[in-house]
Amino acid sequence: MSKDSRQFQEGKRIPPEVFTLAVILIVFGLVLALILAGYNPMVATATAAASSVTAAELVRQIQKRIDFKAKNEKGRK
Repeated sequence: MSKDSRQFQEGKRIPPEVFTLAVILIVFGLVLALILAGYNPMVATATAAASSVTAAELVRQIQKRIDFKAKNEKGRK
């Protein structure tokens, strides 16, 4: 078992990939919901593009905080 998976199981650290995948699924869900609701696909695509940029920044900030916390925890030990 890898060190990362052990840390995840112990609840010490959630891998950043989990947040990335969650954000991607939310963006695609938004596009699908807009298309199924009858919006023009161009509107749905523009919304997805704007959401993707925002989501990318959100994921970057989350990863930055996780890395910062991990760095501080290593310094305390």
